[in-house]
Amino acid sequence: MEIVSQGTDPSASMLNDDFHREFVSELRYFDNSYASGRGFMSYLRMVPNSSPLQVWFSALVGTNFPPYPPGYVRLDLTYNEYLSALLLTKGLYGWQYLYADVSFGDPALEHLTECLRNGLDALPDMFPGWDYTSLSQRLEARL
Repeated sequence: MEIVSQGTDPSASMLNDDFHREFVSELRYFDNSYASGRGFMSYLRMVPNSSPLQVWFSALVGTNFPPYPPGYVRLDLTYNEYLSALLLTKGLYGWQYLYADVSFGDPALEHLTECLRNGLDALPDMFPGWDYTSLSQRLEARL
């Protein structure tokens, strides 16, 4: 219920574009990583009569996916799938981009390639009962 009771993000009122303002006002955060230093936040987009709710991710990087505000990208996950992916990835730095329509060739994201590759190489040894094939395939598809 905390998500539903959140008010509109105060930053929405600072946006000049009407679409950007409306879009950000529909977002309610449910996961964040302040310690990353990048302001990683995941949101549900609260749009009436929408099911399942869209999952969005934002980071303080220079990505741009018009018509949405810079830094926001939609994830190809439902809320339940997000939680499952979080468990699978063990919260690897930038794991959310494995579920977004992005290219790690984008200068704003290319630094994630090595982090994710190293993490995906290490996870099978650390957690041998898990299958990380799908994550490796997602990484390769975004290179």
